[in-house]
Amino acid sequence: RLTLDHVTPQSRGGAWAWGNLVAACAACNAAKADRTPEEAGMVLLRQPARPHFAQLALLRGAQSNPDWRPYLWVA
Repeated sequence: RLTLDHVTPQSRGGAWAWGNLVAACAACNAAKADRTPEEAGMVLLRQPARPHFAQLALLRGAQSNPDWRPYLWVA
């Protein structure tokens, strides 16, 4: 299962923004905890960025799937 993780934790001033959010497995998210990746000895596989239009279009169909709702900010 994937989770959303803040690269710079919110408790340390990290924003709720595309440039600070990454997908992480639950185990890695828990291991990183309230630290930056550098402090946790972890390396980002990619720099966080806003998804491209095509990626957002694919996710749009996922909004009807209840399993995706926690990750899509859909009411």
